[in-house]
Amino acid sequence: MKESDALIVGSPVYYGQPNGAVLAIVQRLCYSAGGALSGKPAAAFAVCRRGGATASFQTMNMPFMMMNMPGPSQGHGRQAYARPVRAHNLHQLHQIEGTLQ
Repeated sequence: MKESDALIVGSPVYYGQPNGAVLAIVQRLCYSAGGALSGKPAAAFAVCRRGGATASFQTMNMPFMMMNMPGPSQGHGRQAYARPVRAHNLHQLHQIEGTLQ
């Protein structure tokens, strides 16, 4: 981290939260290398299908703000949404649901 110019982190959204492994890495990195991170630019982004990107984005950015890491992560959210579910995918999902019941 001492030689890096910036930190960029992305995560899929699961139930309104970032991936647990990604969040654990960010938190442990900030805890163990906080001094080396202070003042370095940081950015996070969240990718989801429907919702929860805002909460996930905020959760990932909190350690960056606490470490005084400037960047676009402290402004508007960087969020990406997956393409809508196609009709044939819904049909497959209904088949799977029927099998599980």
